[in-house]
Amino acid sequence: MLENGNIKTGIRLSKNLITLMFDLPDPVAITTGKILGIDIGQKTTLSVSDGQKIDIDRHGHTYSSICKRLARKKKGSIGFRKADTHRTNYLHWTINRIELNGVRQVNIEKIRNLRKGKRNNRLMQAWNYGELFSVLKGRLQESGVQVNEVDPVYTSQMCSKCGWTRKGNRKLKYFRCDRCGHAADADLNASINISLDLPRISKEERLSKANRIGFYWLETGKEHTVPCVQKVSWE
Repeated sequence: MLENGNIKTGIRLSKNLITLMFDLPDPVAITTGKILGIDIGQKTTLSVSDGQKIDIDRHGHTYSSICKRLARKKKGSIGFRKADTHRTNYLHWTINRIELNGVRQVNIEKIRNLRKGKRNNRLMQAWNYGELFSVLKGRLQESGVQVNEVDPVYTSQMCSKCGWTRKGNRKLKYFRCDRCGHAADADLNASINISLDLPRISKEERLSKANRIGFYWLETGKEHTVPCVQKVSWE
C-alpha cells in the first residue's frame, strides 16, 4: 500500500482492530488484452476460461467446507466469528490467486435472487455470494481490468465447442455435448461460455423452454461446427 500511495494521518480503532487508511491513485484502465470468463461454483469456487481452477487451499479447505462449518456454528458464538473470518480470508486468498496478466476484461455471472424458490437453510445462508463478488470486483478494479456482468442462463448447458445448448448436456460436474460429443469439466465449459459475446435470450424465449429439446446458441458472428439438425435463432 505504501508503494502505491500515501498513508493518512488518521486511524480507526475498534475492539480488536486498528484500521489504517491510504490515499491511492485511480488505477490505469487496461484497453488491450484478452477477455476471461469466471464461473462461480459450490464445489470449485472459481473456474476461469483460460484453465485456471481455484478451490482447495494448502490446508485442504474449500469454500464449501468452510460454509458447512459456519452453518454448524451458533450465530454470535466465538466459533461462528472464527468461521466467518475464515470464510472472508479464504475468499481473498482465492481471488488474489487469479492471474490477470494480459487481461483487459473479465466477464462474471450476474447472479440475482439466488435463494428464490429454494429452501433457505443455514447452509444456503452461509454462501455469501455478495461478499465474493464484492471482493472479486475490488481486485479487478484495482488492477484496471474492466468488469462485465453476464446473464448466466444456459451458459452451463451450452457446448463451448459447437454451441449446442441442451439441459441434458450437463450432469453435475461433468459436461458432455450430445450433439458433437465434446466432454469437459462442467464449470470450465461454463466459464468459456461466459467469456463469449452471446446474443441475449429474453424472458419470453426462456419460458418457451427450448433448452429441453436443444438449440444452437452461438457467439455473435460464429457458426456451429457440426451439422445442424435443429437450429433456433434468438436474434
